[in-house]
Amino acid sequence: MSYSLYDAAVTPCIQQLGALAGIIDKAAAHCAAHKIEESALLQDRLYPNMFCLARQIRQSADFAMNTGGRLAGVSPPALPPVDDASFAAAKSRVETALGFVKSLTREQVDGSENKRDFLGPVNWL
Repeated sequence: MSYSLYDAAVTPCIQQLGALAGIIDKAAAHCAAHKIEESALLQDRLYPNMFCLARQIRQSADFAMNTGGRLAGVSPPALPPVDDASFAAAKSRVETALGFVKSLTREQVDGSENKRDFLGPVNWL
């Protein structure tokens, strides 16, 4: 069995988004159990120059959708360009991204490495 572009790009995105959904569930449960405002965790940073957690969740979901969508030649669903204010909204974004990435088929992605414009226009040529 060969290792395809689908295996290299789409499968890790599916795994990552599934894990991220589990992390969001655990964070929401922790906030509820300890009576912590959700926004306190969502807007917190581990280091001053890092994105806040809400932005990191958004970036992860968008990266997975854009990667799979570009390789398959399909436009990802439009999501609001703002950071989510609650774990429910963040999980909804991740589930939307996961549903989109799971909808991509191996046939859509494999072989796109031979297409010249699968990554969009090339400006440096």
